[in-house]
Formats: sequence, structure tokens, C-alpha cells
Amino acid sequence: MSRILVVGATSAIAEATNACWRRAAMRSILVARNEQMLAAIAADLTVRGSPRVATESLGCQRSVCHEAMLERAERFLGGIDIGLIAYGTFPIRSGARPRWN
Repeated sequence: MSRILVVGATSAIAEATNACWRRAAMRSILVARNEQMLAAIAADLTVRGSPRVATESLGCQRSVCHEAMLERAERFLGGIDIGLIAYGTFPIRSGARPRWN
């Protein structure tokens, strides 16, 4: 059983990846800014068979916050085997055209 840390857990790519991992009975901690979305995703994973899921709300840009979150994740999971960083921003650029048009 692997121990997984997912940062940016409310993103579409993280949700899709978690859906694959839950079938393999992996334990995880989900980190994102939106507590309500985190709770809903964790509840869904639990109902669908994930053995151990925790959440942490984190919207801090300072590395001190990240270090503390990593320590809490390691304590909860007993170590981290896999880390998925799935957050980011995609700003709209002035005058840019979408590639699909």
C-alpha cells in the first residue's frame, strides 16, 4: 500500500488520478485551498473504497507553511511514497488565441 500526498487536490487532474489510485487501496492526504471541495473529494474517495484519506486546507505561498504541511503529512501517512503536485494557474494573456480554435 502506497502513501500519497496530493497538493492541488481539487484540480481535475488530481481528481482523475485519485480515482485511479483509490482502486489500488492507497492511503492519501489531500491538500488544497478550498475546504468544502476537499471534504467532498475525500468523502467520495472513502465511499469508493480508499482506506485512509485526510485533508488539509493550505493557501500559503510561504515555504514555512509548506514545510509544516509536509511534516504533518508524513506523520499522518507514516512517510510519503508518492507526491503529486497538481496546482497552478493559467492566466489569460491579452490578445492570445486558444489553440483549439
